Amino acid sequence: MADDKKYWVAFSTHQTLGAKTFRNILNIYDSMEEVWKTPADQLKEKLPYKIISAINEVKATKNPDEEMKKVEKLNLKIITKEFGGEVATSG
Repeated sequence: MADDKKYWVAFSTHQTLGAKTFRNILNIYDSMEEVWKTPADQLKEKLPYKIISAINEVKATKNPDEEMKKVEKLNLKIITKEFGGEVATSG
């Protein structure tokens, strides 16, 4: 789960990818890391074009490790809601 946070952070930088979209994505995929690593042609089998476009834009412009460094530098707390009821925080 700790490694998955960096993908949450990277994806959350896009205005199209919010809590509702994350919930919908996680109803299909096991983790945000899995989404990050899934090729676009496979994403289109399960997700709408608008979401795939946002995912691809983030993947082309963001580095999850660098986004986490920014969070750590600013001493921000990350809260992700895993929809099985677990809440993960860091910071």
